[in-house]
Amino acid sequence: KQRTVALSSCEDEYMAFPASVEDTIWLRQLISEIEPNLVKIPTKVFCDNQGTIHMAQNNVIGPKSKHIDIKHNFLRNHVQDRSISGIYLPTEDMLADVLTKPLGKIKFEPLIKGLCLVT
Repeated sequence: KQRTVALSSCEDEYMAFPASVEDTIWLRQLISEIEPNLVKIPTKVFCDNQGTIHMAQNNVIGPKSKHIDIKHNFLRNHVQDRSISGIYLPTEDMLADVLTKPLGKIKFEPLIKGLCLVT
């Protein structure tokens, strides 16, 4: 749960993104102990907010984002050291949404097929 209030959806995603990045970095470290050659390129972390990706890739400190806590800049550090790469993926293509959000049949069926949960 976030303890900082976000003033926009972009900030909200930017402040939530580090949780997935922490898991990604942990997995990268585990994999590098087993097979170091597998982690030579950045791991793709998908996000459906282009502003969040822009903030992570650039040192963007503006009047609307200057109050973001320094701990959230952890994300930017990992993008800059090329351990992760933020990739835009439209919301409708986010396969995990089928497991985390209530969806109607029209949105539900393609996501279930994308996860190969039906034949």
